[in-house]
Amino acid sequence: MDKVNLDELLNYKEEYSKFVQKPEYKKERMTSLCPFHDDRKPSFSVDLKTGKFVCFACGKAGNYVSFRAELDGCSNADAYKRILREHGVDEAKKEPVRQNYTVDDYAKEKNLPADWLRMVCSLEDGKEKDGTPYVKIPYFGEDGKPKVTRKRMGPHKFKWGFGSAGNMLPYGLWRKEGLEIAGSCILVEGESDAQTLWFLGYPALGIPGASTFKPEWAESLKGIETLYIHKEPDQGGQTFLDKVAHALKDAGFEGEVETFSCADGGAKDPSALYLDLGKEAAQDKLEELLAAAQPLDLERLDDALPVAIEGAPKNLRQPPGWQYGEFGISRIDEKTEQPVCICRTPIILTKRLKKTDTGEVVTRPADIVIMALGNRPDKSYEQQLKDAFDKVVFVGDANKGGTMADATLSAYENCWFF
Repeated sequence: MDKVNLDELLNYKEEYSKFVQKPEYKKERMTSLCPFHDDRKPSFSVDLKTGKFVCFACGKAGNYVSFRAELDGCSNADAYKRILREHGVDEAKKEPVRQNYTVDDYAKEKNLPADWLRMVCSLEDGKEKDGTPYVKIPYFGEDGKPKVTRKRMGPHKFKWGFGSAGNMLPYGLWRKEGLEIAGSCILVEGESDAQTLWFLGYPALGIPGASTFKPEWAESLKGIETLYIHKEPDQGGQTFLDKVAHALKDAGFEGEVETFSCADGGAKDPSALYLDLGKEAAQDKLEELLAAAQPLDLERLDDALPVAIEGAPKNLRQPPGWQYGEFGISRIDEKTEQPVCICRTPIILTKRLKKTDTGEVVTRPADIVIMALGNRPDKSYEQQLKDAFDKVVFVGDANKGGTMADATLSAYENCWFF
């Protein structure tokens, strides 16, 4: 049974406005105070067309279902059912609705010429065996031959074609000769941003997902003099920047690398910038943003760690694909590109200690995060954590007695590991 299309069911402006303070609206965007932290300056932004949200301060991001799940303290599945009930929809009785989706629909969505998309990007209309329509987006290799296909079933709904697993590659590699002639290239997340930049006259490659960049892809970029890495204003954007930068370093990339963000121009990405401003104004803004791009020293990547918790005495490294902050520790799901909470309350041990006899504050080195994974920790994360962090030790286990007292006792018994 198909899920209900919430984009058609909901008025996102009305929905989000119920739960936030000081909302302001501009075209298809809403900004407000973030409901997930003590926000004094509006840092919460919503795309009212898609229902996706992001907080530039705390890093929370997702769609309306995950927004409600976080607010209501429940799973995404329960939040989805709750939303349907609130709008009088009985999912069990909902008949599947197959929406038509074509290149013309996609062109209208992105404000790009349909004929241009067909001719330059080789987009085609397609249908699944069950008749479900999709837009076929082919990925060609440097030799111009098709390697994999991505199927766009509608706004923000994708699936990869058969045989794509293990054969992923940057979108636009068949234009590599032009990138080398231009001497520069903008690296962005996804095909639509790359297509938009091409339409605006900029050389670009689209990376299929924030955390998917592979070290071997950096080899294809060595003939380009200057790379501009676009960073989206969410944790996925930081993951994208980290993954690409470290891959370039490992591959021995010798060109210039700079980073910029369309968030400095009031938009999430190049496509949103173009949709907001139009062609000429978007070109002018991109010129301004690229001129102000910040150089990235590949030899000193770990010297420029992003601030995860304001005021924390130690700014710990966040490995690519992971994030921590005052709202917990999460890993970035490669399929959804959204953070998945592993631990809701990290404790950053401070370097500041107070002497009990004199009250004097002294400092001691500390570089540790303690995570509470619950009284029956999910050990499937153990190897992932060990691969990502310098040192990981699991202490405390309630499996034997099933109570937090058992976990606390075993933690003390094993604390010498630290």
